[in-house]
Amino acid sequence: MRLLKQAAMFAALMFGLVTVTSELTMIQQVVTALVPDFGLFITALVGWGVAMLKAKTGIDIEARHREALQSALMNGVLYALQKAGWVPGNVISQAILSTARGYVESSVPEALQTFGIDPATAAGKAALDRLLTPKLPVVLPNGDTLIGRAK
Repeated sequence: MRLLKQAAMFAALMFGLVTVTSELTMIQQVVTALVPDFGLFITALVGWGVAMLKAKTGIDIEARHREALQSALMNGVLYALQKAGWVPGNVISQAILSTARGYVESSVPEALQTFGIDPATAAGKAALDRLLTPKLPVVLPNGDTLIGRAK
C-alpha cells in the first residue's frame, strides 16, 4: 500500500497535479517520494553485488579443486610408476592405474566430490582412469619418455 501511495505521489509530481504552496513543500514532497525508491535501488545494488561475489568465489573454489585434482593425478601416476619400478618399454599394468587411483582418492577427496566423481563406484573408477590415462608416460621411437602426454 505504501509503495502504491508513493507511486501515485510520484506520478502526481511528474504530471504537475500537485499544488505547490512553497518551494520547500515541493522539495519535501520530492524527497518523501524518492527516498524509499532510493533505498530500494541501494538494496537491489547490494543484492547484485553479493550475487556477483558468490559467483566469483564459487568459481575460485572450483579452480582450486581443479588445480589440486590435476596435481594429484600427475603425482599419483609418478608415485605409482616409482612404486612399481616401471622402466620405459614396460607395459602400464592395471596395478599401476589402481595405485595411482588410490593416491588421487586419498589426496583430494573434496575435489573428487566437487566434480561428482565417486571412486567407490565403477563409473567413478572409470572416470578416474580416464583422467589418469593422459598422464601416463609415452615412450617415443627414439627412447625418450614423455610424462603426461597422450600419443
